[in-house]
Amino acid sequence: MLRFLRTHISPHQPRSENIEEFVNFTKSGKHGFPSGVSCMAVDEELGLLAIGTFNGEVKIYGNENFELSATISEPKALTHIYFVPGKAELIAVSNATGADHAFYKFEICGRVLKRTDASTHNCLKKITCFEMANTGESTNLLLGTVTGNVFALSPETLELEEFVIFDNTQLKNVNQLKDEDRSITKIIVDKTDPRKISLIFNSSVIVSYDLHQQTVSFVIQAPQQLSTVYLDGDHVYCAYKDGSYEKRSIKGGKPLESRMPFGPYPCTPIEKLIILTDSPLATELAIFSGGMPNASYGDRFTVSLMSAERNVVLDLGSAVIDFSVIRNSDQIPSALLVLCKEEFVAIDLLDSKWRPFVLPYLFPLHYAPLTCLTVVDDVPDHVWKQLDEYGVKSSGQVSPKSWPLKYEHSTAKHAQPNKPKNIYLTGHEDGNINVWTGHQESLRRLTSINCCTLFEGYQQDGRDILDSCDPTDGAPVSDASTSDVDAMESNDWPPFRKTGFYDMFCDDQQIAISAVCFNTSTGDIAAATQGGQIMIFRLSAELQIHSSAYRQTINLFEDCVKKQPKKIATVPPRNSAFIYRKGYQPLVVDQENRTMSLLIQMEPALPTTAIAYTRLGGKGIVTVGNEHGFVVVDTASTQTIYRRCLATEIEQTAVTDVSTMSRFKSMKKSIRKSFRRKKKTNNDGTSEQQNEAQDELRPVERKIVGRSEMISSREVKVIPPSLVRIVRFSKTCTTASSNENADSLWIGTYGGVVYMLSIGVNEMDEVRCSLMKELKLKHGAPVVGIDTCHFYHNFGGEDSVVNRVVISTEEQMRSYTLPSLKTSRFKCKLAGFEGSRIRRTSVVRLRSKHSEHYETFLVATSSRGEFFLFPTSSVKQHFKVTYLKPTDVAEIISTVVLANGDVVYALPAASELQRASLSAYISSIQAEKKPSNN
Repeated sequence: MLRFLRTHISPHQPRSENIEEFVNFTKSGKHGFPSGVSCMAVDEELGLLAIGTFNGEVKIYGNENFELSATISEPKALTHIYFVPGKAELIAVSNATGADHAFYKFEICGRVLKRTDASTHNCLKKITCFEMANTGESTNLLLGTVTGNVFALSPETLELEEFVIFDNTQLKNVNQLKDEDRSITKIIVDKTDPRKISLIFNSSVIVSYDLHQQTVSFVIQAPQQLSTVYLDGDHVYCAYKDGSYEKRSIKGGKPLESRMPFGPYPCTPIEKLIILTDSPLATELAIFSGGMPNASYGDRFTVSLMSAERNVVLDLGSAVIDFSVIRNSDQIPSALLVLCKEEFVAIDLLDSKWRPFVLPYLFPLHYAPLTCLTVVDDVPDHVWKQLDEYGVKSSGQVSPKSWPLKYEHSTAKHAQPNKPKNIYLTGHEDGNINVWTGHQESLRRLTSINCCTLFEGYQQDGRDILDSCDPTDGAPVSDASTSDVDAMESNDWPPFRKTGFYDMFCDDQQIAISAVCFNTSTGDIAAATQGGQIMIFRLSAELQIHSSAYRQTINLFEDCVKKQPKKIATVPPRNSAFIYRKGYQPLVVDQENRTMSLLIQMEPALPTTAIAYTRLGGKGIVTVGNEHGFVVVDTASTQTIYRRCLATEIEQTAVTDVSTMSRFKSMKKSIRKSFRRKKKTNNDGTSEQQNEAQDELRPVERKIVGRSEMISSREVKVIPPSLVRIVRFSKTCTTASSNENADSLWIGTYGGVVYMLSIGVNEMDEVRCSLMKELKLKHGAPVVGIDTCHFYHNFGGEDSVVNRVVISTEEQMRSYTLPSLKTSRFKCKLAGFEGSRIRRTSVVRLRSKHSEHYETFLVATSSRGEFFLFPTSSVKQHFKVTYLKPTDVAEIISTVVLANGDVVYALPAASELQRASLSAYISSIQAEKKPSNN
């Protein structure tokens, strides 16, 4: 017995209680644009920005890499947030029932936000408005009520102070106020004299009140219903519901000037108005939201900047929630911050063209629907420097000034200089690829690639520009002036300028990015679209002019069928010259002494399901797969190295025969089959019981059935067994005669077939690719992962490490020897004993939180929001971590696990990315840096 234990148990094998020394799932932060924003606040003195949401979340931002977040005790909507000036404190107001308000205070304490809840004040009347007032002696949050009273809430104690304004004040002598209708709709604090406030009653009467002397300074009766009011010294600006505003003197109350910017026809109400009289670029600058002609542009979301010198209407993609102007250290208006429903925009007011700032955070990831997410870890320094140098900061269409918010904290600068650099790549429905920093506190966009420049019909006008700071896309040679910001402004009236990123519309689904991959050694990016197009982009330090796009067509059915496949309309390539700035440029091919952009077109033009790219002997090799097979292409010579059609004869006939219906059933046939199934179900009691039992299964669970039943069920589904799920380049042992690792290519299909191919460059400098092994799994489940890792074994009491390949399907994981692909000891039927489908796998290396010992784990992500970790030194054990609910399908599908244990997945609506970690060592470091929140 002792001899058996010695030969089967390793001293290095982690025990189940020791696995927790390596594994601990913790969330580190969200990055992107918050979902459901409701309010905004700015502290000009400290340089802080706060955003509140409808689910009770508060986010605070400062300089780059400074982000804090916290939530209230209940998921209630935050309606108002106010900074206590100069104290790094925030007062938040929530209103769940519509009558009772709850108050919360948030303080910046190191790396966390400390929350304090206020006691319920039942004595208050119905509150109608709020405003933070700093009189110099004290700072209070003023509360206006429906009865005309004004209360004060102390930010220090969160208790009510003495009444600021009550019934026995001089307000009762104001003739314009009726006793039965004295509701305060807005409170305005005079910035020149904080002891004076202006109260707006019933959106029609403006009363200026001196808090120190308890007297009424002036009363203005508006001729029509007010929408907003702005105070500026001796003048008051009144905006109305018809889209006009007028300037009045506070002494006489008479109108001095009246304007209707986009009249004379009825316009939308001006929701907010700011007048700047100290701007260095304009004598008087009016900034307002709304006010558009109701009939023509009533559906636009705009913020207008109007002066005698220049007029611009910022055309935004979503509704404007709020906007604010911040001043620099010289008290000069420097930036306009605009919070929209789906994005955040910052405009440089000191720039002559009012260009936007580069966003260090709050980028709307969902500006176009997110179609794919790829995470690359440990990017080399030379590639990182190129990405940073040729990124959005190098474009002339953004403000060159630094971010206007300057708040920093010593604990915010905890990033290690030698920390491995990670990048995120996101593909979008509009044909854009974005590259982001993945190792910093903030999610900053490094660069962007617009794949639409390779197709005919692309024009870089105001509507087609991703944003006003796209560094990659140049301009057609015939119109080089379009690179200027002024080109985005139309000559019509109003002078619209497309601003921001968010755009809910997409011209063509074929240009949507379906897969993207990154080569860490060179920084090359390979992308594939829903229309079967493949593009390669490389970093370039020089501007280039491409005469046109060269389309290389590859037919998967060329060698296996006699008939040609049915033609599917594709987007034609560009046939005109185009300028590409420094940064990412399409791969160049020389055809007829012309510099052309390479565009590979697969036929049939079906969505690409998998892509991989590598460099061999200075040559770029790209492998792409779709539902009918895969192909290997040498991008330097544009030659097809290897082609394999995996479709069956029936599927080939369905594709090539015009008389045969496509695999997407017609509406008539679908309805007819539905009625037949319903009729059959009503006549067959046994069938009814089976259907009821099947309906009880949750959508995230997989019914375990025989393979014959699975094959028949695939006839109803549209996913063929030949669909390629996995394409991966790897260095493994491919021949039994040599123990050295060589380049290999692995292909996994939906039908449970794995192909191992050897690939390399011969002495003639030619790329060769040949099939080495073909493995057909007995259970035939879809292949979701192919990983090579080292497994620990003990033979005869001696430790040894062997290299194995782990092939994972939706139902099980199994290791195979190399190069024979024979089954080895490790096998786990996860769907059988856990009832979960495997979505993807990865190999991670985690450090112990108590020592410098590292352990390698094979991580499987399940369809029920779980991580299963298998240590390679002890394949008999596994550790389960639940990180999401089974119903969070979208988050589970987008989950990516990195080699260091970092986890990234998209939150609902894909506007934010959640960052987390499986490493217990990282969790312990984060716990030490965060102070206790008592």
